[in-house]
Amino acid sequence: DEGWLGRRFDLFERVCLNSVQRQTEGGFQWLVFMDWATPLPFKERMAALTVRNEFLHPVYCSQFNEEFALEEIRRREEPGRIRITTRLDNDDAIHPRLVARVQELARRQVPAMDPARGFFVSFPIGCAERKGDFYLQRYRCNPFTSFVSGQACARTVLGCDHRYIADVAPVVLDYTRPMWCQVIHEENVATRLRGVY
Repeated sequence: DEGWLGRRFDLFERVCLNSVQRQTEGGFQWLVFMDWATPLPFKERMAALTVRNEFLHPVYCSQFNEEFALEEIRRREEPGRIRITTRLDNDDAIHPRLVARVQELARRQVPAMDPARGFFVSFPIGCAERKGDFYLQRYRCNPFTSFVSGQACARTVLGCDHRYIADVAPVVLDYTRPMWCQVIHEENVATRLRGVY
């Protein structure tokens, strides 16, 4: 539906991309997975965004799953580096220091963790925005978690439902300022407004 795509691209550029552009740490790649059948005008729109944002890498696919995502990640990663994957929906936003903070926590925790098993990083404090109003949330294992591992690990942050990450690997919780924001709009499928105004 090109109308839906247009509205979603507008949210992506205004909210999501805008928040990633503001990251204080630039050492990351952002893979944006899109359906191969995306209409050409939207592929061209994404191509124009990649010219202005060197960290942005659209990946077109017919079926999206963790195995495919991991294959794409492995094609791009430098040997010997720790892998960090972070979940981010195309209509949500992250704090300008989220990437820097995840990398900082990863460096601190890696010596005590098993890189073959990996561990999660979660920021329990975030917020939701609806029509210009903001609501503070506390959500321990939220959709904005990151997964830290060695390159031999066959898992990414996409490998399990964020609500159950503690069943998969250790979770490092960082109770700092709100580090993420869910945008509540008319076309949300699963996201509901929660939190304190």
